[in-house]
Amino acid sequence: MNGLYLNEDCNNFVVSFPESDMTRDGLEKFIRGYMRKQVGAVVLNPNAQRASYNSQVIDPIWKDVEVAADDEIIFQGKSTTVKPHIAAWVKHCKKMYDDNLNPYVIWLEVLRKNGFEGWISCRMNDVHQAFNENSFTHDKFWREHPEYRCSPYDGTWIGYCLDYKYPAVREQRMKLIEEMLNMYDCDGLELDWTRFPRCLQPGYVLENAHLVTDLVRQIRNMANQKAGERKHPIKINVRVPSRPDDARRSGYDVITWVREGLVDAVTVSNFWPATDSDMPIEIWRELLGKTVELNAGLDLFASAYHNAPMIPSTLEMAAGFASEYLYRGADHIYLFNFMHGLTGMHDDEKFDVLMDNCGQKATAYALPRRHIITYPSNRPVGMVPDCALPRDIKPNWQPFRINVGGGTANRTAYVVTGVEKPLEGNQKICIKFHGADCQEVEPLNDFKFPEQVADTAFHKIPEGLLHDGDNVFYVHLTEGENRAVWCEIAVL
Repeated sequence: MNGLYLNEDCNNFVVSFPESDMTRDGLEKFIRGYMRKQVGAVVLNPNAQRASYNSQVIDPIWKDVEVAADDEIIFQGKSTTVKPHIAAWVKHCKKMYDDNLNPYVIWLEVLRKNGFEGWISCRMNDVHQAFNENSFTHDKFWREHPEYRCSPYDGTWIGYCLDYKYPAVREQRMKLIEEMLNMYDCDGLELDWTRFPRCLQPGYVLENAHLVTDLVRQIRNMANQKAGERKHPIKINVRVPSRPDDARRSGYDVITWVREGLVDAVTVSNFWPATDSDMPIEIWRELLGKTVELNAGLDLFASAYHNAPMIPSTLEMAAGFASEYLYRGADHIYLFNFMHGLTGMHDDEKFDVLMDNCGQKATAYALPRRHIITYPSNRPVGMVPDCALPRDIKPNWQPFRINVGGGTANRTAYVVTGVEKPLEGNQKICIKFHGADCQEVEPLNDFKFPEQVADTAFHKIPEGLLHDGDNVFYVHLTEGENRAVWCEIAVL
């Protein structure tokens, strides 16, 4: 398969485009936009908590919902003001159902006809809008069974995920996957355990993880049976936390899944909002062996540390992550939230460049790229986020480590540092790169930073010092105190 997986979520198309595009021609035109040079598979997600098709297992998004106006819906007899794109989700899905159009059937047909793999992705525990019990986005099963929720007492959306220790929860999800496999002739089925990443009550995860593994076994058997009927393979991919022990302690016994041949691909990924900048791909590869695809998941946004403001990733940031993870041994790059529409880079030309170049080493390496420090957000309950930032800096030397992937020979590169407070008076940031002093230069053009960055410093790395893989540098403030809230190596 070509180098990129691309996830198209359950409402992006219907909320991004006008009613006039809710036709077969509109559907075909849209999916052809993903048929780029290095895209190998488009992963189509038909469900959040509800379905964007006429499901008989979970509520369709339009069930019991009346769109009264472009900014008003009526649900359970109550009028609610909503953003127009939310009303469009209901209205447009219902229109296509009434017109006998199933987007996922059409998209799969067009993709496979044109030599691209078409996958279906089932979100295993979506809980958008969890704090609003009366949201129309909730499925009847979730609403009527609060006793099945993992840990609503912890004050997070994720605590409202359903607990897979309950047979009824596992049975409902099996029925949904069976429905999807019967309805959609796909090349692969993805079990998305990352949207959202909790499936068992904290404190009982390791004791009950075998129940999740048994579910994966049943799904594998079901997919094999359907593959026999369809006369072509149906692969299974699992999207799981980015660190191996974090996945294990969250209930996902990926190593057993691989050893038993239950999965064909493993996508390691952060949870929203940012890509994890230091996923241990090398360790994953040692643990999983070479019998499965190992994919590195990229998310659309960039955020330097827990609760830090975020910005959409630029092409250069995405190229940085892709270059790093292909270098470290990932078979493919998996793009999540990178889409044409309201969710995405909002720059179609640069998105096309990404899809044409970020799936293979040589072309990804050749792009200008920014290797930014982020953090692993998808951690087990009770584990503190492992953040390199923010970091107090003063007249001392603070070390940072960044993996820049490959293709660094003869490249011009910079260390870019962002601080929380404006630099004043004689305050200057100094950089030592592999022990050598770096010269400060004027800020480079077109570098975007999140709002917590009050001031920046750009230092050119002396020729010959940057090398492939891990690089270490030290940050020093000449006087006073500040906090480093952003750090990166830019390779131009």
